[in-house]
Amino acid sequence: MEKYYSMLSAFALILGALAVCGCSGKVQVHGTVKYPDGSPLEKGTVCVGNDQVTFMGNIRADGTFSLGEIKDGDGIPPGSYKVWIANTITRNYELDKEGQPISTRKTEIVLIDPKYGSPSTSGLTFEVKSGERKRLDIIVETPKN
Repeated sequence: MEKYYSMLSAFALILGALAVCGCSGKVQVHGTVKYPDGSPLEKGTVCVGNDQVTFMGNIRADGTFSLGEIKDGDGIPPGSYKVWIANTITRNYELDKEGQPISTRKTEIVLIDPKYGSPSTSGLTFEVKSGERKRLDIIVETPKN
């Protein structure tokens, strides 16, 4: 019976160790998107992808984002990724007296240089290694006029 309890204790110890270190191999990724002056990009979606998979994270008003997380403990698998930023066009409408948009007076404001909108032109890459928490801080340029 003592041998049974020793094996059970060893099994419980191994399970505990796996739970602490995470056996999925996925990595939590958090970061920021800012302009060179340090102000945050307040809108958009950070995308990282390779030939097999793409992960996305919405940029919050303070410029922060998380990738591949639906619930705590999720993440992205180790690998090499290209990075791009989508959904960075803001549409402004002139409003009438009742506060309704006047569609003919719509203007679009591009928040970052369009080169960041594609994995083939952004010039941004990202490497994820197993067993680490990863931070991805991105500096973006404003559109060239």
